[in-house]
Amino acid sequence: MLAAHLVPGYFAAAKSQSGRKPEWNRTRRVMLWAVALGSTVAPDLDVVYNALFRGFFNHSTLWTHSIFVYLGFGIAWLILHISKRWTYTKTLTGLVAIGGLSHLVLDIIAHGTPILYPVSMMIFGIAPQRVIEGGVWAYLTDPIFLLEPLLFSIAIIHWARHQDMTTPYLKKVIFAATVSGLLM
Repeated sequence: MLAAHLVPGYFAAAKSQSGRKPEWNRTRRVMLWAVALGSTVAPDLDVVYNALFRGFFNHSTLWTHSIFVYLGFGIAWLILHISKRWTYTKTLTGLVAIGGLSHLVLDIIAHGTPILYPVSMMIFGIAPQRVIEGGVWAYLTDPIFLLEPLLFSIAIIHWARHQDMTTPYLKKVIFAATVSGLLM
């Protein structure tokens, strides 16, 4: 579900653009998108760590999947919000909190994760036991996998609604992307 993690980041970035200040230049707007999208996939960097240093491909075993990290960003956002200062920093902090928490929610839905690490290694999840025990193949063959193309389709439809639809080529691309996302 790595790619599906980008969808909440897309929506967070799109929302952050509507609340941006006029003095935020192009670099800052691009940074908002980078942070929003990056924070949704960054928790899975533990897969890279485990592959390089522990010799196995697995995730959810480091602080990157701990709710405490993202609650910390949420508290920092709240403090910045109350102070009514550093609007840009507040927005970045909020995007990291939203990205990380959305990642955890999708992991809980898809396969389970120990969100209370390092306090507890208890796995929280709603996925069927065969997905949790069966790995990637079990996930790809389970109906829960359909959540991924559904999320992409919702994001594509949202994006399309905010585009200039006067170009017939763009309409065809959007239609094809939406249909392929729904049929995946």
